[in-house]
Amino acid sequence: MKAMHTVRQIDWTPSALMLEWAEGGRVELASVWLRDNLREQRDPRNGQRLIDVADLPVEPRIRRAVLEDGQVRIEWERETADASFDLAWLAAQAAVIAGERAAALPRLWLQGGRLDATRDFEWATLAKAREEAGVRASWLKRLVTDGLAFLTEVPPQPGAILEAMPLVGQVAETNYGLLFDVRAVPEPENLAYSDQGLGLHTDNPYREPVPGFQALHVLVAAPDGGESLFADGFALAEQLRQEDPAAFELLARTPVPFAYRSRNAALSAERPLIQLSCRGEVTAVHYNNRSIQPLPLAAEAAERYYRAYRRFALLLKEPRYMLRFMMRAGDLVVFDNQRILHGRTGFASARYPRHLQGCYLTRDSVFSRAGAYRRGGPVSIIDEVFSLYAARGSQAYFGEAVSMTEHGLQAAHFAELAGERDSVIAAALLHDIGHLIATVPDDIAEWKVDARHEATGARWLAAWFGAQVAEPVRLHVRAKRYLCATDPTYLSQLSPASVLTLKLQGGAMSADEVASFEAEPGYRDALIVRRCDDRGKVAGLATRRLQEYSALLSSLVRPEAS
Repeated sequence: MKAMHTVRQIDWTPSALMLEWAEGGRVELASVWLRDNLREQRDPRNGQRLIDVADLPVEPRIRRAVLEDGQVRIEWERETADASFDLAWLAAQAAVIAGERAAALPRLWLQGGRLDATRDFEWATLAKAREEAGVRASWLKRLVTDGLAFLTEVPPQPGAILEAMPLVGQVAETNYGLLFDVRAVPEPENLAYSDQGLGLHTDNPYREPVPGFQALHVLVAAPDGGESLFADGFALAEQLRQEDPAAFELLARTPVPFAYRSRNAALSAERPLIQLSCRGEVTAVHYNNRSIQPLPLAAEAAERYYRAYRRFALLLKEPRYMLRFMMRAGDLVVFDNQRILHGRTGFASARYPRHLQGCYLTRDSVFSRAGAYRRGGPVSIIDEVFSLYAARGSQAYFGEAVSMTEHGLQAAHFAELAGERDSVIAAALLHDIGHLIATVPDDIAEWKVDARHEATGARWLAAWFGAQVAEPVRLHVRAKRYLCATDPTYLSQLSPASVLTLKLQGGAMSADEVASFEAEPGYRDALIVRRCDDRGKVAGLATRRLQEYSALLSSLVRPEAS
């Protein structure tokens, strides 16, 4: 897009402002549009509008317009206050009005040579993506541009995918929970949970909204079979538009019913296979032959539709459009579920117990993180912390009279009252963040094993805040067991829910475990966090808001992680 910031001529009528650019081009802006976009009518902190269109003058009229120091100043008839508009801002709005746009996203996949996963797509280790802002920025930009990107060295352990996802976006909970297991089981409710090959498809077109992005993490790879398949639905749709415009148009304007039924879900929605924006651009592809329902079409319309449908399906089977790749244990792929079709080859589950875990992410959260980098600023880890609490923090804290957010705020409150260091206050605030990252049953009565939330939270926090915050979090469960062994009155002070989890966590420490705990460098801070944790269960207690800890948390972020 050509920059246009130099005005060759300015003119006006009572109802419009005309600007002619020295670089070429001309724009006419209505006086009512200008009156509706005064800077003074937006909140300076967040840019949100302060007035309603009904508050505007019915026919605002321009008396005079002049150019002064990069600003266009407008005097209004029947109004005492003038208005000033930044010339660069007007130029940007003029480009939008003219239909000009920044460099196009997405980048469609290659449609000639064979695609290569390691050559053509972005890869990063989980550690590098966490620790280096530049790596994180490049990875996110390529994810939204290409629709697919890979992380490696993600521990092949259950739940590790949820520890990685705050880098990418906000995990969305569905009827499958926060995460789902992809492995062969007897009599599967979904063919994804079999060892059959799966053709290229997008997930859950029967859901409102359709999951935006999907992540899949390999815990156990099948050495023979089970290759992952991917294709760019946007590129394939554009190929169809070029080869057969009538078929493309039919798939873009015909609503298709999708549905899914299981013991605990009954989901249905209607949408076209190819979804377009108001400008006619492809914005989503919804292709899932397993969940499509009988089309409500009469004979002639059905014949025409099936010809177009088959034409698109045959494109999906062409190897030149397909990325075929064997993922290994510890590999994690993230892809745009409304753009990238995925599938797999079959495998012998009796010989190889292939096991992946997956989750869905909200589309807006992924584009928001990437958008922050495009604007030149890093995605704040503080924003990621707050987004975790916004998503799950309002849920009840297991068996207690407070929510998870209230519990963390109360623990931090008591640490502040005691005059503790900022790192200890932060640890108290975030000591249960592992419960927000990983999934455990909401009903504490359903807990059968220890959730190990302290380890999950500490690993995630260590990448951003280092040991000063992570270690008290890692040790706060052991601190409960330690106090049960060393303080005769401590057990009687615990809530019933905390007593129940104590049993799952191993009960009071042995003498050897006490000695081992006291050898930990951060054990004293962990004891403080533990005491604050135990006190932070008071219904209705007044505390600071979560956002008020932004500056404190920001001051503790490791420099290399910012």
